[in-house]
Amino acid sequence: MLRKSKLAVLLVSLTLVGACRAKIDAPVQVNDPNDLEPSPTPTATATPMPSATPTAMPSPSASPTSSPTATPSPSASPTATPTATPTPGWSTIIIQATADAYASFLAEVRRLESQSMVVNVQILADFRIQLTASATVITQLQEVARTEPVSFQPLLQISINSPFTFTRAIGSAQELIDFYRQYLPGQPLPGIDFSHSTVLAIFGGPQSSSSFSSVLSVKKTDKLLKVTYKVSTTSSTTNGVNPVQIVVVPKSMLTGEITSVAFEQSN
Repeated sequence: MLRKSKLAVLLVSLTLVGACRAKIDAPVQVNDPNDLEPSPTPTATATPMPSATPTAMPSPSASPTSSPTATPSPSASPTATPTATPTPGWSTIIIQATADAYASFLAEVRRLESQSMVVNVQILADFRIQLTASATVITQLQEVARTEPVSFQPLLQISINSPFTFTRAIGSAQELIDFYRQYLPGQPLPGIDFSHSTVLAIFGGPQSSSSFSSVLSVKKTDKLLKVTYKVSTTSSTTNGVNPVQIVVVPKSMLTGEITSVAFEQSN
């Protein structure tokens, strides 16, 4: 009995000693006196492990088929003006006209174009026209491009008894005086400023019927003056009547504006 009591006391003593030793071994937390509040003891938080996401295995599928793409239709390009195919031997050239000759030059180009003697006509700046034609037509048009129409004013138109048939250009006051004295005696002498003008005379010659001379046109190409005239007859019969016409043009032979005059009678 006594022995049991001693064992019990020994066990209690050992238990108390173990408890005291455990308390001594435990770390003592010392609080800084400057801290207003003691720092909380960090608590370890368990980080949850990420759950594995199941990966779906791709199921075999048919190869992707690209949808057919509509090919855009090409936009209509502007239609070029059809170009006439020139005849072999024709050539393309740019002809420049003078300002005074341009209107008649353009009219002649259009006339020949309507007859298919000129093709591929293009109107350019500065009185120029590009065209395709034969060498003969090109030469003709080059002359027209330099040829300007010249106005004229009638001075005298009469029929007289005269045996002479001729045409003449008069370029000075003395020539005019001599001419009137010889061929038109008794006719009043006109006053002409030959520094700006030239007188043209036409004697149609003796006609078997009443007739008259008339200037149809006067044109200037470079320094050449070309005069076209016609002698017309009437139904009445008159022996030896000579149709005469005198005109003045605003171009001067005296100053060298023109150097020669050509007369051409039209049928």
